[in-house]
Amino acid sequence: MTSQTATGAIADATPNWLSRSLNLLGVVVVAYYFGRDFLPAVPLAVAVAAAASLLAWAVATLLPGRYRTLLTVLFGVMVVGGSIAAVPTNGLAIVPATVAVLRLFADLRRPSWHGAVGALSAAACLAVAALIFPLPLLGFVAMEGGVLVAALAGISRRQFRAADAQSRALLEERVAIREEQARGAALAERQHVARDIHDVLAHSLGGLVIQLDAVEALLEAGEADAAFSRVRDARALAASGLSEARRAVDALRDDRPGEPVDGASVVRSLGDLGEAHRALGGRIEFTSCGAEWPMSADAAQAMVRAMQESLTNARRHARGQPVAATLEWAPGSVTLRVSNPLAPADHDLPDPASGGHHGLEGMVERFAAVRSGSVTAGERDGAFVVTALVLRS
Repeated sequence: MTSQTATGAIADATPNWLSRSLNLLGVVVVAYYFGRDFLPAVPLAVAVAAAASLLAWAVATLLPGRYRTLLTVLFGVMVVGGSIAAVPTNGLAIVPATVAVLRLFADLRRPSWHGAVGALSAAACLAVAALIFPLPLLGFVAMEGGVLVAALAGISRRQFRAADAQSRALLEERVAIREEQARGAALAERQHVARDIHDVLAHSLGGLVIQLDAVEALLEAGEADAAFSRVRDARALAASGLSEARRAVDALRDDRPGEPVDGASVVRSLGDLGEAHRALGGRIEFTSCGAEWPMSADAAQAMVRAMQESLTNARRHARGQPVAATLEWAPGSVTLRVSNPLAPADHDLPDPASGGHHGLEGMVERFAAVRSGSVTAGERDGAFVVTALVLRS
């Protein structure tokens, strides 16, 4: 049980204003009839026991539930005093005893044996009082039955409160699960945004850095025409990157599942990336073989991003090395394989400004979100190979 649920259970154990009002009314009514009908006739000990039980009832009604020890003493006085005075008062004084038994059983903060001890004590005191004061058997059975009814009522209320506390705990657990799911969805969305931003920046801005470096070198060499051609390529790359960024933002705003993408569109997108790689001074041979078939929007985007990230890494880590990209269509799967030879040992280190270090991680996360999709990347036979696989659903 959570702390909030436990607090609620404690609050339930303390009488509310309506319960307090009814209990105080009961104290007044019992005290009135006891004073009117029995006080002049009963022995002093019985009068003291009855008065003590009524006073304990009134104090226990007004006392906050956190005073558990004092309440235990008051309930004991109610049980013993009310039971002793019940026989001489024809059952009138049994009311405080039955109230105490009921509250002992109903209080979730107490073990059940507290109520059992209270009920057995009341029954025993009634039996002793019946031996001292003459009482018809039917009356004695009725009083003992009253104690039993109070015990059963207390047990019933205890079960109800326990069930209510359990329901609150389950509700709080459901709320906590929903909040955790919402946090997980928000984190997944943030990761999605981070992957798309990385892909756009690494490909477009990284390519712009290469183009502008080439423009600067051409201008220094006095080749203005070639530099102007590079500027046009850089402008086209920037426009393409801006368009791609807009598509990524639109996809994030639209929470509906994307329409299936035909295989020819996927091939064209990969071919466009290959052309962009050539425009940036790279070498690539891209081939597609097999019968094409439509795939989900997420799978198609994952394939395009895998190709994009592979080419970006090739430009950063193996500049000038040829890239081989193959898209193999099978009846039940499609495989993209991009490889390039590893750069020589004396190859210049990549420019930190040309891209981040989260591309491969983003690829893995993207394919993990695709049903029946997987991607691997690593060195193999002197080349760096990226293999992306999507099974046909």
